[in-house]
Amino acid sequence: MDFFHSTSKENADKILAQKRINPTQYDFPYFMDKLLDNIDTYDSYADFPNRWLGIPEMPWLGSGVYCFKFLDEAQAYTPNSTVIKTEVYTPVNEFDFDSPEDLMMIANYFQNNFEEDLRNKFFDDEVIDAYLLVGTFLLNFIMDGMGNSSKAQCVCLSLILFILVKIRKKPFEPDIVSYKFKLDDIVGKYYTIRKMEKIKGLAGV
Repeated sequence: MDFFHSTSKENADKILAQKRINPTQYDFPYFMDKLLDNIDTYDSYADFPNRWLGIPEMPWLGSGVYCFKFLDEAQAYTPNSTVIKTEVYTPVNEFDFDSPEDLMMIANYFQNNFEEDLRNKFFDDEVIDAYLLVGTFLLNFIMDGMGNSSKAQCVCLSLILFILVKIRKKPFEPDIVSYKFKLDDIVGKYYTIRKMEKIKGLAGV
């Protein structure tokens, strides 16, 4: 299975020379700590910031290698960029934020299991209550049809991924996460390869 990663020529040359691609990383624990500290000041998920002082803007779909399924989409994402074809071992375990089944799993988790997992992980009621409020906002985001701004989609999807990985007792280990950002008319669906061991090969286009 092939995906296409858009980057600068300098980065592309380095990727091909080293035969390795570095995933996008972000300090999600720091972001979450700051969000929990300020959660009482927000009325909605739409009020969540997408960055804090001292750290860059949050990536759109969590950590990983950002790709597209089609070459023309990767080329359209960043004009005049260089595209790397990224071959992935199959089969893949994909978590699709456009899938009604995957969205139902998230909603069921926040409604039925989130609080129990929090109480098994934390002993501070203030932390638990803050997380529960975050969970309520994220559940509203899902029920509202994923919001009406690209910033809200970016922040909420990445926070959901963080919670499923770090808080959920049942392991959450998808190879790839995907979503079509509804307000992005330039390209189609975004894919994030989360497990580097799934990458079989890299080649220039």
